[in-house]
Parts: sequence; C-alpha cells; structure tokens
Amino acid sequence: MKRSTRQTIVALAATALALCACKSKGVDMSRGGTELAYELKGGKTGEAALGEARKLALARLQALKVPAKAIIDGERLRVQIPKSVEAASIERAKTALGLVGRFEVREVDDGASLRVLGPDLPEDCGARIVQDNWTDHTGANRGAFTVVSASAQVARKVLETAGFKPGETDLLVERPLDPTQVRLYVVRAAALANDLVKSVGTPRDAYLPPEVAVAFNESGTKAYEELTRKSLGRKIAFVVDDEILETAAVLAPVSVGKASISQPWTGTKEQQRRQAEVYAAAIRFGPMPARLELVEEREVGGR
Repeated sequence: MKRSTRQTIVALAATALALCACKSKGVDMSRGGTELAYELKGGKTGEAALGEARKLALARLQALKVPAKAIIDGERLRVQIPKSVEAASIERAKTALGLVGRFEVREVDDGASLRVLGPDLPEDCGARIVQDNWTDHTGANRGAFTVVSASAQVARKVLETAGFKPGETDLLVERPLDPTQVRLYVVRAAALANDLVKSVGTPRDAYLPPEVAVAFNESGTKAYEELTRKSLGRKIAFVVDDEILETAAVLAPVSVGKASISQPWTGTKEQQRRQAEVYAAAIRFGPMPARLELVEEREVGGR
C-alpha cells in the first residue's frame, strides 16, 4: 500500500473516531423529541447571523441545563430537544430563545408631559394618568407620572389621540404582575447596555426573593455610578427588549458596580427562580442579531 493511501486511511479512521466521540458526548435524539424551528426577524439575517444566533441559543440553553442540538437549515434554525426533557423545561427554552436579550438601564422621566394630559383624558378612554406612588426619606412623594391601562396598545392609542409627543424619551411598558393592567413609564435614553456587563447570575437565598444579579465591568461601574448620581431622588429602570423588568428608587449613588432585579417574577418561589434564570441567560451572553420567531414546533421520531 502506498504511503499516501495509508495516511489517508489513517486520517479517515481518526476522523470517524472523532465523530463517534462527539456523537456519544452530544445530545441523544435516538428516542426522538421536540423540534423548534426559528427564523430571524426584524434585524440581521443570512448565514453569519444564523451562525451567531445558533451559538447564543446553545449558550442560553446550556445555562438553563436544557440539552439541545441546533442545526442551520437554509434560513431556519432548528433546535432539537430530547424526549427525556420535561415540558416545563421546553417552555423555558422557548421563552429564553424568544428574547433578543437587549439589556439597558435607563433613567425614569418624571412624566410631566403625561401629567398635563391627565385632566383632559375622557373617563371612558381606557387609560388614565397615575402618579407612581413612592416617597423619599423626607416623606415627599417623588413618584413619576405614568399611564395605566388594560393593554399597552390601548394606552399608546389614547396618548396618540391626545397629542402626546415623547420627544427624546420613550414610553415603555412595565412587565405586569397583574395581567389585567399594565403601566407605562416615560424613560430617557439608555445609559448602560449589554456591552458594559461583566457577569450575570441568579444567587440562591433561602430568605430573599429570586433575583438577577448584574455586575458591570470597569466602564459600566463608572457609568452606573454616574447614572445613579444623576438620578438621585428619582427612579431608574432595568429594561430587556424594551420591556421594563423593574424600576428602582435611587436613594444614594451606587459605586460598587452591581445591580439586582428581583420584583417582576410571579408564582411560587421555585417558579420565580426559573423565570429569573431565563432572563439571566438572555442578558449574560448578549443580544441575538435579530428576534428569533418560532415558526414551527413538532415532535420528531427516533432514529
């Protein structure tokens, strides 16, 4: 046998062994499972963007301890989850993949532009202007003026009809604890984003509610201290994908470069912890190149 032929056979055998090793260490779909097909919407598309989305999707699912394979199929990303995974974990995976993961910290505006509209809104218009109720250490009400309605769409339509102009601010909805009512805040431009985050975790504490603990890098620590100093006596908002997860009153400048999000979760403590883990995974690895839209969900058989 010629030397080149022998080398080729040896190389092919090594490759086969490597592939077998990878397969044995990989996700076992031999008994079938669930396949989720996604397409990128509202942002970057194409092969490079799908490759980036695949990497982020697998990182998020690994953080959530959900075994999965992700395959690029034309313009779709197919995520396969083994049959052994429970339904609740699959739903968590779908929530995590449905988030772009764009994290921001913003200053809450006092809402003076909303306050002037309040008296002129008809009682039956479907929205009302309400002052966020919190007081500072002197007992003075420092709450911002907000919009409360049955849905964000109704609130925005009412304000548009009333002539509300956001200017250089944005009107963002707070993640509702009560499904029958939403609250919208006027917020200023983002002061911090994903690129200033060093780490994200969900520490366990037997006495405190589950939280997403965010640690900023050196530049983020400086930016966070500057924001909290500027917002003293007001509120800041922690935002993911243009939804406010939580607002926090600033009573003193924060120089330690850490923040926690602990209020927007619902259900039992274990359910709250799992919700916090989903958002922590989305923030930790940075935003998707575009929103992943679930276009197909099906059961696949074993091989």
